Amino acid sequence: TFDLGLQLEFDDPTARQNMVGLIPLLDNSHYKCGEDGALSNRCILRGGWYHILFEDDLPLVNISFSGLTFDQSLDSSVMAYGQPGNDAIFINCRWRNNKQGSFLVDNFWHLYLQGGIIEPGGNMVGGGRRREQERELEWNIESLLTRRSMGQEARSERHRYLQAVGGDYPSMYLGFAGCEFADNELSVALISNDGGFLDITKCRFESNKAAVVIANVLSARLAMYGATTFRNNDDIIGPVFVDSTSTILFHEKTMGENNIGIANVVQCEGIFMEAPGTDCLNNPVECYGSCCEWGDSSCDLVKEDLTAPVPSPDGASVPTRGTARPSSPSEDDGCNATCKTFAVILPLLGLATVVA
Repeated sequence: TFDLGLQLEFDDPTARQNMVGLIPLLDNSHYKCGEDGALSNRCILRGGWYHILFEDDLPLVNISFSGLTFDQSLDSSVMAYGQPGNDAIFINCRWRNNKQGSFLVDNFWHLYLQGGIIEPGGNMVGGGRRREQERELEWNIESLLTRRSMGQEARSERHRYLQAVGGDYPSMYLGFAGCEFADNELSVALISNDGGFLDITKCRFESNKAAVVIANVLSARLAMYGATTFRNNDDIIGPVFVDSTSTILFHEKTMGENNIGIANVVQCEGIFMEAPGTDCLNNPVECYGSCCEWGDSSCDLVKEDLTAPVPSPDGASVPTRGTARPSSPSEDDGCNATCKTFAVILPLLGLATVVA
């Protein structure tokens, strides 16, 4: 366990590009702000070309971050380039005022990723493959606003290539419990889940701007529940996008409002599920699919009702299905014991369902 202390704030504008982020190197590594890992302890990672980097050649399990604030990254805040078997969870963390780059959280893996570290001026150390693919996707989104008004078809580009394993496109597991995402602006997505397992509970997404707030593509899996809210986000294909190859494992007790931006293509207040045969990210003009409204559990893969709470080690219980108006993490101090337990139990439920 790494206790980062209290009132930790990197706030030197002239040196922000030189700030070195956190790079987990060992299994069972836990980074906390203060002894209790509370957001109110004010551990702020500001600036730098990334805040957290998972190297693509390091197998890591049971990694966690608690009570950290990630601010003003000069590229992706979280570069989740770890191996498919890796896992990490963020508890009561906050992302704010990050307004550069394609993705805020980038969950992506390739056998020959060559992720590298981004240097000032856009140069990469061994990361040309990743940067080239990002630029292609950025071009598609940025050209949409002018081309669709002229009745032109957006250029079709290839997806970012991932290394297929067993017919899938695996990336690592990322969990977010009681986290806040506010006032961020990215060219493509806040969270890009390329073939990974994204698990979101009791999080708040508010006043962000991106083509899509959460993008799930290339056989990705999504679980979203536990009073997660989306409010006043400006997006084009979203706020939550699931391509035709990806799966909603679990969806309940979510809500949102005012998330359809002026340039929104799909007009979906909820989760937009891409229709087979379409390619919305690479050709947004010809984007078709269906809209799963907030809190609609009929859209997910787990069809059986959870009729009894699942006990947790600390005596808390997992919520059952149903509708409820969620409260924001700031109103009840983020993710409590029940929330944290659900974030651990649900991946087991999801994986068992997929295998079955």
